Amino acid sequence: MLVQSEARRCKRCPRSRLFGIPVVPFVTSTIEGHLYAVVNVHAFDHIEQSMLKHSAVTFDGEDEGARLARRAKNWIAAIDIV
Repeated sequence: MLVQSEARRCKRCPRSRLFGIPVVPFVTSTIEGHLYAVVNVHAFDHIEQSMLKHSAVTFDGEDEGARLARRAKNWIAAIDIV
């Protein structure tokens, strides 16, 4: 199932659940005609938590231009959805 907002599309996986809630394994965003993605590592089984770096972050006050620039810089730029 795809959930779409103006700037992003979320892929929900109804078979995968975290605390009883369907998991979103990845999100895509089309920026200037190019498709970018970010992966939710918590959607995968058997990921060693010590391999993950957690940090607090807030995007409050971020305007659309800054948000899209951040995604273009930090999200995966070469994706193939099969």
